[in-house]
Amino acid sequence: PGFPHAGVLTTPSFMILNAGFRGDRNRTRAAAVLRLFGNRFDLDASAAAMDLNSLAHNPTENDAQCRGCHRLMDSTAGLFRNWTAGGGYIEDGPWFEEMPLPGLGDNVLPRDLRRESVRWMARQLVDGDGFGHAIGHHVYQMLLERAPLREPLGDEPYAESYAAVYAA
Repeated sequence: PGFPHAGVLTTPSFMILNAGFRGDRNRTRAAAVLRLFGNRFDLDASAAAMDLNSLAHNPTENDAQCRGCHRLMDSTAGLFRNWTAGGGYIEDGPWFEEMPLPGLGDNVLPRDLRRESVRWMARQLVDGDGFGHAIGHHVYQMLLERAPLREPLGDEPYAESYAAVYAA
């Protein structure tokens, strides 16, 4: 048909389920892709402790509390610029100049691949380090009906003991 397919990422069900809300700028889709296929489970804004009184103008770009996640999420969101909230495809969809260039991580989408941006993203994800871990995480959770253990943080009680078990 008349639009570039990229597997599950361009299905109407994925697009509509992850459309977000008005003004979302495809960030919901970006977060879903990074969580489901990029092994990034740390992009939950509600989990971040933020001082809302200190937020700068345009905090996603200018405030250190927000910039870390948004640099990755907003560039990934840009890869969906040609897709509408209803899952339709439009050529040369509008974008926002104040947001980072569309891309994934440190890789910026080549301009000549803009029409196939979601397909390009899928290839980057599959070739990246997080894809295998993300799929393993989801399969584990489906089979055992619980989330896999996460790597322990150094400042947690018994972190050394947990780290030894986790590494085994």
